[in-house]
Amino acid sequence: MTVKDRAGYVAAVSTLRRLWDSYLPIQLVRKPSPYLGGTPEPVFRTSAYDKDREFRIHEALADLPGLVRVQIGPDAANLIIVPDITDADLTTSLRAMAPLAADHTIRLYASYGADTTRLTSLGTIAKRKYSGVDPVPPAVGPGLISRVTSTWAQVGR
Repeated sequence: MTVKDRAGYVAAVSTLRRLWDSYLPIQLVRKPSPYLGGTPEPVFRTSAYDKDREFRIHEALADLPGLVRVQIGPDAANLIIVPDITDADLTTSLRAMAPLAADHTIRLYASYGADTTRLTSLGTIAKRKYSGVDPVPPAVGPGLISRVTSTWAQVGR
């Protein structure tokens, strides 16, 4: 099942939880593939069986234009943002991921260009502590690392 925004995701989960008794993947796809006949890249892939914590994270992040992708595994998570993410979207993204920080390693990346496979590491959050990359890659610049550092200090307690 494919949804395009937060409202579609919430509706799909609530309907499937009531009516569907087997696994059915739900993926949020905001835009079609840039390649003719290509499969679009989902912002996230989940299901109605995900824990409430994961549901709340996906719900919070579904409509953020500054978010490229979120992946949550049993021990680690990836958060991929655009380099010019607004302060409000960055705060919402990190606040949504904060419940994972105690028992997950969260890897942060910036995505450059239309090709979302071009990623630059922004560092990791482990045991509620953010560690930026050192040296800072030229593509990232110290400003984004500084914004992530200060935003995490506000929301990651």
